Amino acid sequence: MPTTLLRPYALSIKNRLLVRASRAKNLAQDLLITGICLSIMFSVYSGLTGFLIHVQENPSHIQNVPPKIVALALLAFFLLLMFSNLIACLSFFFSARDLPLLLSLPISPFRLYFSRVLIALINSSWVILLFGIPALMAFNTALALDWSFVPLACLIMLPFLLIPTAFSSIFAMAFVNLIPANRIREVVGFLVIAVCLGAYYFVQKIPFTMSSQEQQIESILSTVSTLSNPNPIWVPSRWASELIGHLMGYPSAAPLLHALLLFGSAAGLICLGFLAFDMFFMRGWTLSLRGNRGPRIHRVGMLEIGSRWIFPLFPQFRGLMLKECRMFIRDTTQIVQLMLLLMLTFVYLYNFKVLRNIALTNSETHAWWQTILCVANISLGGCVVAAISTRFVYPAISLEGQAYWIVRSAPLDIKSLLLNKFWIWLIPISSVALVLLVAGAWAINVTPAAVFLSGIIGVALSVGIVGLGIGIGAVYAQFDWESPTQVAASFGSLVFMLLAIAVVMISLLPASVLIMLSSVPGVATALSRLDYLITISCASFLAFFINFCAARWALNAGYQSLQAMEK
Repeated sequence: MPTTLLRPYALSIKNRLLVRASRAKNLAQDLLITGICLSIMFSVYSGLTGFLIHVQENPSHIQNVPPKIVALALLAFFLLLMFSNLIACLSFFFSARDLPLLLSLPISPFRLYFSRVLIALINSSWVILLFGIPALMAFNTALALDWSFVPLACLIMLPFLLIPTAFSSIFAMAFVNLIPANRIREVVGFLVIAVCLGAYYFVQKIPFTMSSQEQQIESILSTVSTLSNPNPIWVPSRWASELIGHLMGYPSAAPLLHALLLFGSAAGLICLGFLAFDMFFMRGWTLSLRGNRGPRIHRVGMLEIGSRWIFPLFPQFRGLMLKECRMFIRDTTQIVQLMLLLMLTFVYLYNFKVLRNIALTNSETHAWWQTILCVANISLGGCVVAAISTRFVYPAISLEGQAYWIVRSAPLDIKSLLLNKFWIWLIPISSVALVLLVAGAWAINVTPAAVFLSGIIGVALSVGIVGLGIGIGAVYAQFDWESPTQVAASFGSLVFMLLAIAVVMISLLPASVLIMLSSVPGVATALSRLDYLITISCASFLAFFINFCAARWALNAGYQSLQAMEK
């Protein structure tokens, strides 16, 4: 059976729970993750239930809004599943470390393919299935549906989750076989440009106006209608939404046909994926190995020459920086993740361009609205920087892999290694934070002083977030990963994300004072010139001090953890 190859994963979970040496630590981690998941599930359930009850109060919306919400949510989930499954299939089919061992064993292609598909399905879809169940329960509660709605809807979701995985496995086979290994980065770069242009065109087509609350609701409903109606009949999200809408009691054309299309497409794509795997996997595996170039002796490139001019007095820092740049450029998964984060940044900046209309509705509260939006820009921008650091900064230590011991054999102690990693990643992360916060403040049209102070706060937040990423990444370092994506999806990344958000929220206290002094004229004029400068200086110092303390604590914790691991 294909599940035989899944036994090592089940045994690792069993041993994790039974080994006495780490039982208490693992139990604390499991309880923390369970508590966070339950709180998010409860928030989804309560928020969606309240919204649906509010929709039921308007008879003109009760017949249109719930099925369109389901259709729009499933369409968004389908696109997200396609992207995440593509990365997972490329990773588990061609980049996993256990593949050479599996290919040397007498395992049938049937078992190998279905085990890889199940692993990719579990790693890519469990979050949507876990948090989709509270949404289904919210529909069941708010609309007073039958008890069988949730089980039947979960049954419909199974082929809906399986279709993107099977399709991504076929696409991964074609991608690796058709595109040369040394041209993957160029193709991904082209996809980045295409996705950004498509997102820009898509956002420009969304109507958005800001006025009264009723008009805001109508604008949201019209936007939902615009996005859900063009859903093509050949998209699986359309079939699943029609079936779930039929279970909710809304009229649906040919539900049996949609069920046949959904389940038949899942089975057909699985069979087609197995045929593609059986015919093209070994050729694609051979081609993918050609891209793994060994060490070569070559002349010094422009990157080395430029680094020697910029950092002539720090050879250790220069060597580590060049190594990090090469690792980032050569890792295709890092570039794909960068594409997703560029889309997130684009949506973030567009949202503040839209929210600028709020500050223009009332001239009396214009300055206060700008202050509120500028503080929101700092908080959300800090969260975006933390999300970017989760993908790139936190795995910086773990991505060394087995080469970590080669780095340790160099004349470089652990503390110097962590500090060099910190300064290497502080430069790009602080640049991203500057662009995000300054562009967001500029889009809100605040005063030049507030724009400048937003950039200062962005640099301060970068110090704390990068320090936490390197330090917590060292505390939860794992050098035996099978795929680089596993490091960013581990328990340590969750701890880092929570601590980074906490630092951002604490830093909002001095940041709010700075923005208020620079945006609201009445507050600044109430203080003397000396008091104004003292307040600005103290708030700026406090922002840097908070993040410096967080970074120093995390780096010390990472140093102690790595030192204890080597004993």
